[in-house]
Amino acid sequence: MSKRQETVDIFGGKLSGVGVLGERRGQPASKAGRYYRKTYLLTEELIDRVKQVADGHKVGHSELVRWALQTILDEVEDGTRQIPISVEEKRVIEA
Repeated sequence: MSKRQETVDIFGGKLSGVGVLGERRGQPASKAGRYYRKTYLLTEELIDRVKQVADGHKVGHSELVRWALQTILDEVEDGTRQIPISVEEKRVIEA
């Protein structure tokens, strides 16, 4: 008799189908057809925070970043969060 490991979704259901550690058995090893590589520049502090939170909740680093981006973009799009934008004028010397 197989015992399936139960996981608690600490992210309010937004991680469903995202590959929580411990639930990968029986699923294809690669999700390459679903995801695309994209490079964004992050500070060392953000990288460390992603590692700490993901490891603490036993989710993959990429899964946490996808969830975080999806969450913040949903909030911006539905108006519950505003992006703090300031416009600065910079003068340059023409050569």
